[in-house]
Amino acid sequence: MRFFEAFYCVCATITTLGYGYPSFSTLGGRAFALLWILVGTVFVAQFFLCIAELNAEKRQKHLVECVLTRRMTNFDMEAADIDDDGVVE
Repeated sequence: MRFFEAFYCVCATITTLGYGYPSFSTLGGRAFALLWILVGTVFVAQFFLCIAELNAEKRQKHLVECVLTRRMTNFDMEAADIDDDGVVE
């Protein structure tokens, strides 16, 4: 395979599309594909992890903002009394 065909084939493999493309036939091509698929899969997984972390961080900031800006109720005061002695310390 030429370089761009090989690159396209590996990208299709990394994204698990596959499409039944022909595999690498030379030893050098197979070594390239092995390394590229392993590294590429890790990078794709890391990318999705970053997206998930950004989403979780955004939701957490929103939750903190909601908690800090709402008015305190009697229920909140009772919940803050951890040892049930009637005093919030």
